Amino acid sequence: MKALKGLFYVVVALGLVFAGGGFLLPSSTHVERSITIQRSPGDIYAMLNSYQRFNQWSP
Repeated sequence: MKALKGLFYVVVALGLVFAGGGFLLPSSTHVERSITIQRSPGDIYAMLNSYQRFNQWSP
C-alpha cells in the first residue's frame, strides 16, 4: 500500500510539472517554408489550376 501511495504522488508530481511547463510555452507559433521554382508563373498557374493534373502535383 505504501508503494502504491508513493507511485500516486509521483504521477501527480509529473502531471503538475507537465502542466506548469505548458504555461511556460509560447501561446502561438509560426512555421513557414518556401521554395524557388524555375518556371514561369503562367506554367505554375496552369498546373495548379487544372483538376485533371491534380494527381501530378498533390502529395
